[in-house]
Amino acid sequence: MAGRATVQASDGGHCDLRAGTICLLEDTWGKGHLTTIVGGEEVLMVAVRIPDDDPAAESFQNRSSSRATPLDP
Repeated sequence: MAGRATVQASDGGHCDLRAGTICLLEDTWGKGHLTTIVGGEEVLMVAVRIPDDDPAAESFQNRSSSRATPLDP
């Protein structure tokens, strides 16, 4: 992954993304997200949807308190 960006959820939560950052965005309804590129570099990121009934979803939810939460990998 490359570049830097900030993702802001409609509830005001945000994640500052850099290479290697994991960010859990939980609000999959509503007005959406605003992604802003920081600096002039191209940004390359990957998004993965975790189904609500997946055990990994519960693990992430137990580690976060905001709807847009940076997590330690």
